[in-house]
Amino acid sequence: RGSLRLAHLECLKKEFLARREWTQLTCSICKNEYVAPAVLDLARLALEWAEADWGLKTVGTLVAADHLGRVLSAAGQLEEAEQHLRRAVDGLQEVVGMQHTETLIAQSNLGMLLNSRGRFEEAEQHVRGAWEGSRGPSGQR
Repeated sequence: RGSLRLAHLECLKKEFLARREWTQLTCSICKNEYVAPAVLDLARLALEWAEADWGLKTVGTLVAADHLGRVLSAAGQLEEAEQHLRRAVDGLQEVVGMQHTETLIAQSNLGMLLNSRGRFEEAEQHVRGAWEGSRGPSGQR
């Protein structure tokens, strides 16, 4: 289940690089997201290669930045996580707009991180914005 229980990390990295699916941090066999240190290594690789393949300000690259921020946050690396999540939110707002699903996901992820850092007012703005955006322009979805 993507746990590295039976996999070598270097083999996993080679397989991940061969797939070239930078926004998919999931096992190609069981489809579960990778866990533990492996997901952090793969998320860093994904962002690096997404930037090289797609450019700095494309939806895929910004989604990869969001994934890395989320993984860093789960690993307790909050300062670096915030940088990647802010990059994702700002970039996605610019590229696809405030109401796009990927923007709303990144905004929610940033809000959750800010909440865990005790920055409750700023966190609420992001989480509320993501929630309201998910309801659509008429308030329903």
